Amino acid sequence: MAEPIDKKILKTFVPADALKAENFQELASKTFLEPVAAGKTIFKEGDHDKKAIYVVEGQVEILSSPKDSD
Repeated sequence: MAEPIDKKILKTFVPADALKAENFQELASKTFLEPVAAGKTIFKEGDHDKKAIYVVEGQVEILSSPKDSD
């Protein structure tokens, strides 16, 4: 279950750290923590999304999909 992010944590990320107060508050109201299980795919190469993902705790492995050699 997603939960609101602590504003102190959010303030450590770029570009949130440079926003004006009112813009920061708007961003904070739309930002949440979403736990992700180990091994779960967050997104795939070529995916398009309008949201940003920050790693607050843990690690992410980035893999390139193999290219077809026809």
